[in-house]
Amino acid sequence: MRTIKRRELSHHSGAILDEVIKTGEPVRVTNRDGEAVIISKEPVSLYEQWARDGLIEAATPSGVAWADLPTLHTDLDIHDVLDELRGDY
Repeated sequence: MRTIKRRELSHHSGAILDEVIKTGEPVRVTNRDGEAVIISKEPVSLYEQWARDGLIEAATPSGVAWADLPTLHTDLDIHDVLDELRGDY
């Protein structure tokens, strides 16, 4: 990470900000007291990074309607089904 003085930032702020945006490399800015701040590009979320890298595709409908799915029929009532799921049969 490059370190610059506050005065340099004051004189060349536009160029420094453009460089940080272009390269993504943060810049450390110090003042006379030795205190410092870091100017960095705003981080992107992991989702945004994956989308930018082409690792995520938009969801598309599968083309299967709910009405086309098979329906299961049973003679059991809800209590029988729950008992079976609980192992109480």
